[in-house]
Amino acid sequence: MSTGARHVSKWDDFTRCVDGTDVAVAQFLRNEGLSAFSGGEELALTAIRAVLSWWDDLDPTVRSAIGFSGRALSITAKRRLGTIVAESGGVMSPGLAAADITADVGKFLTALLPRFDIGVLVAASAGCL
Repeated sequence: MSTGARHVSKWDDFTRCVDGTDVAVAQFLRNEGLSAFSGGEELALTAIRAVLSWWDDLDPTVRSAIGFSGRALSITAKRRLGTIVAESGGVMSPGLAAADITADVGKFLTALLPRFDIGVLVAASAGCL
């Protein structure tokens, strides 16, 4: 018997929190952001945590350079950046090969960077994870 209650996932909670900080980033995450991970909410959350951690560990000069050039990076460079983030953050997901995970993080960054600087994602989502 259904109680009519709907399960709210961690992803829904996360995007709702981001929505309170930056509506455009939250909308991106709900649409293109999650689709980069084939709907895998746990993998998406893990990857976003890895992006935040990787970004925080970067030298401010490197952050500035990536922020300045991120939109202009080639698709290949964005995918390579995804590999670096996934490998440095130890992103894993049950049933997925490491190459598939790094490709998904690359797809996420390929979708993100034409719209937002990584720092915008970090600022909008840091308090939500």
